[in-house]
Amino acid sequence: MSALHLLVLALHNVNRWLVVIGGAWLIAASASQAFAPATARARGSLRRPWQLYVGSLHLQVVLGVLLLLISPVADAAWSDLGAAMRVRQLRFFVLEHPAVMVLGLVIAQRGSVRARHILEGTRAARISLLHAALSLLLILTAVPWPFRDAVARGWWPARW
Repeated sequence: MSALHLLVLALHNVNRWLVVIGGAWLIAASASQAFAPATARARGSLRRPWQLYVGSLHLQVVLGVLLLLISPVADAAWSDLGAAMRVRQLRFFVLEHPAVMVLGLVIAQRGSVRARHILEGTRAARISLLHAALSLLLILTAVPWPFRDAVARGWWPARW
């Protein structure tokens, strides 16, 4: 493995935590605004949580595309894509993982744009909550967590 591959892989892994933290922060902020009584509702902005979440998602996708271009796992899959589709780990990293992550990004981006253009606070918060929760749920299902048998990766880059 090249030094560039290891660096990008480490950045991709560390940025995963920014995505998870940003998504959790956005969900918590959206829920607190969406379901608070009208008299107690603070006019807090969801702008910063959306920026962290969508920004870290965009960076994650860029790092992931770079990994698809330089990773030895992806190289093995690209050499014979038909055979790679029959191997769980190769199929996961070149097809399933990227497809679900891009879908999660599209849902988050759509929610960010929709919430930004809605003037009424409760409705914007509920739109934010729905899109953030759906996108984060999709993303969490496609992460190669250490407890996933065939596709497991470490919690932190040092354990790889």
